Amino acid sequence: MRLAAALSMSLALCVAGVSRTDGQPVAPLPAAEFLDKARGRLVVAAADFIRFSHRERSTEIRFNPFARMGPGPKVLAEVFPAADDEFTYRRILERDGKPASDLGEQDRKYRARLEAHQRELSGEPAGSRAARLKAEEQDRKKQEANVRNTLGLFTFTIESRTSWEGAPAIVVSFVPKPGGQARTREARVAKGFAGRAWVHEHDYDVMHVEARAIEDVSFGLGLVARLHKGSSIVFSRQKIQGAWLPTLTVFKGTGRVFLRWVDIDFRREYFDYRPYDPADLPDRLGWKR
Repeated sequence: MRLAAALSMSLALCVAGVSRTDGQPVAPLPAAEFLDKARGRLVVAAADFIRFSHRERSTEIRFNPFARMGPGPKVLAEVFPAADDEFTYRRILERDGKPASDLGEQDRKYRARLEAHQRELSGEPAGSRAARLKAEEQDRKKQEANVRNTLGLFTFTIESRTSWEGAPAIVVSFVPKPGGQARTREARVAKGFAGRAWVHEHDYDVMHVEARAIEDVSFGLGLVARLHKGSSIVFSRQKIQGAWLPTLTVFKGTGRVFLRWVDIDFRREYFDYRPYDPADLPDRLGWKR
């Protein structure tokens, strides 16, 4: 999802206007303040996402240089998010349509790691706790700054007013700016893509993104992996229980990983969103206290 998220967050709007072909005036396209509101919504999108548990159905991708490269098993997972990605629990329920045989082992390992972390926090001195909370706040601000950096890597042009799945939408095309300096790996990947985004005209949220790589995109100085020009990505979101949440990521293309060619055909569906508080996890999973 991070690649798709990086692309979907690469949205801003410029001022434009249109008129109907029959000569009758229509409402002008959004003015400059639309950009500010859309940017603000993109910055807080991650905070909305972690307020819900959800399920994912996807085809895993194998990048092991010593085994078969490309599509792996089809997986159904239940995801319990955490502000610290290290403690997000992606619980595998099925592999290739068969119930996971190691579900209990997954729970045992995650629970042991989580409870060890909680014991560590419970014995944390006041000074250490204050330092940790300060570091977490700094990390949050850094993530927001990274989103703004990604937004600044593109030139945006309003194309039209339309609808997307029945919702009023503004269609915006985007292309990377020459010489843009990306601060993160996700941003470095994103700036190799160009495409279109459909943005809700009144909620200012990205509903759908379609993009294509306009050049080869490298990771690890090109020595580890490379996505080839023409690789494409689709990312969709819907308004669910008052929040705009991902529903689909599709990534197709070719590339090279550890000097080996790989075909990529990745699809992930997000569904069954439920409000979630990490304190509820033991009850949700039936753990004995």
